[in-house]
Amino acid sequence: MKEVNSVDAAQFLYRVEELIEKNTFVKEGRETDYDRIMERLDKQFPDKNLLNIKDICEYTGMSRTAVASRWKLSRGVQIDKAVFARSIMN
Repeated sequence: MKEVNSVDAAQFLYRVEELIEKNTFVKEGRETDYDRIMERLDKQFPDKNLLNIKDICEYTGMSRTAVASRWKLSRGVQIDKAVFARSIMN
């Protein structure tokens, strides 16, 4: 296991503070994931803003039961593409 010295710790803390000030945690991580997911959803479902159970099953490879349970969907209920993309990240 690598020993951490005070210089490494100080540099790490400085970088964390810098990222917090610039609010780039979201930009560097989660938001880029969200953008990638939205890009894939837009490519797979270009003419849809609302997805149904069948669409989500097709995208995720999950069963209808698993999709209905995870996203609390039932027959005829749809979920917004952006809401679905954000829920995947959690």
